[in-house]
Amino acid sequence: MENFKSFIILILIIVVLSHAKTQIIWKKTYGKNDKTEIASKIIETSSHRFIVVGSTCDTALLSYLWGWDGYIMCINSVGDTLWTKVIGSSANDFINDVIETVPHEFIICGMGYKASANSQQVWLIKLQLNVSEDQILNIEQKHYGKSGKKDGANKIIKNQDGTYIVVGFTEGYGTQQGGSDAWLLKLNAQLDTMWTKTYDMGFEESARSIIPLNDDTYLLLITSTTGLINNFPIPPYYCSFSTVLHIDENGNILKSLTFDSDTINFLSHGVNTPDGGVILIGGTGMKDNSYSGGGRNLYLVKLNSDLDTMWTKIYGKYGKYDAGFDVMNWHDGGFLALGYTQSFYTDSVDNWWLLRLDSNGDTLFSNVLIHRKKNDDPCNIILSSDGKLIIAGWIDANSNAFESSSIGNSSICLMAIDSAYVMSSPSLKRQFFVFPNPFHEFTHISLPYELNNATLFIYDLTGKLILKKPYTGNPILQLNSVKPGTYILNIQTPLIVLSTLIEVF
Repeated sequence: MENFKSFIILILIIVVLSHAKTQIIWKKTYGKNDKTEIASKIIETSSHRFIVVGSTCDTALLSYLWGWDGYIMCINSVGDTLWTKVIGSSANDFINDVIETVPHEFIICGMGYKASANSQQVWLIKLQLNVSEDQILNIEQKHYGKSGKKDGANKIIKNQDGTYIVVGFTEGYGTQQGGSDAWLLKLNAQLDTMWTKTYDMGFEESARSIIPLNDDTYLLLITSTTGLINNFPIPPYYCSFSTVLHIDENGNILKSLTFDSDTINFLSHGVNTPDGGVILIGGTGMKDNSYSGGGRNLYLVKLNSDLDTMWTKIYGKYGKYDAGFDVMNWHDGGFLALGYTQSFYTDSVDNWWLLRLDSNGDTLFSNVLIHRKKNDDPCNIILSSDGKLIIAGWIDANSNAFESSSIGNSSICLMAIDSAYVMSSPSLKRQFFVFPNPFHEFTHISLPYELNNATLFIYDLTGKLILKKPYTGNPILQLNSVKPGTYILNIQTPLIVLSTLIEVF
């Protein structure tokens, strides 16, 4: 019997360790100890390199007040840095998006300071690399905006005719009822302005994204900030709502959809779906309307081919902070959703969160990929040409408003995951999850059903018992006194034994 038990444990170790190897292929952080660095976008180039864009400043400077520069980084397929570039003025400059236009040429957009106009303006950068993409050959910059005002770009796309659409916000143009207007700029192939259009819902507006549709029209995602909910704790929480505009090729409104106008709400990104519709992702406070702290949840909106709402889904817990930043189609007809969550841990800081959903938005897979002591936020996810899921974001940002008014010593973080990992668990209802795994001190247990009269056991790989205690259903597992290593976790009742491997670092 003892040999049989050893054999079962050996098989378990082989199977789960094999699975663990496919979970995270590599994870790397980038930055300097005296810098605050955040990522906003990653893309794969035609030469199968990766370009990451974001922003950087000295850690000691006040958050978002002064001294930010644009940050550009190129890495290879295993995350090694090929080069970095800091670009900007002596004031505030932020990079928000990047696209590849032709092989080795990239257009980058954001908000840049223009000294001659004493203003922050829409900032465009054309970046030319050599064939191996390990060297910058040329950089050109352009600014668009009004003197003494603040304008910025959040997203850029290239049309089939070689023109470009840039969206963001403007304080210098439009009707300015309640604050900045959403701004759309049509540019020619040389990045010169052909025409611009503003959109004003009567509040402070910003166009967060634009989605090209198959009939040469677009969906424009606008967030309107309507007022202050409270200003304690710092930072303050503002009421906002989302407007989705269906516009023609000249920016004229064909249809308008409004989502949740009386709480915290935004839609940050979306993609076309195979059924001719669109899936949108963001955050909403609908579930937390009565919560004065501004709690919100990850939010998905599915539109059909007529751009009518098919369904909306909310993910996360009441009184917590969860939101979505990126969504992509998955090959089984469902979706991958990327965001941050505070719902799974008692220390309530942002954690990287990845979900796989079916075509109706029901959860098939959910995992907290990064959980640390401070705020960790992803920005976007892509499927690389060699089948890996690549996620970009940042880690270790300040999570305590009373600790510092600076974001802190945050670092850009990139993670590569085997895409088979998100398919490894067909349903949360039938699986036993520990996530994140590997972890440090804390992790979260998700069981397929409630267990009565259960006991939790932890063994090392020699079979030595490390921990034994009644399992009461508490999803938080704390192992702050356990040495780093691989352990066997069992949850056992008189009739059922659930077992998996965990890794503590």
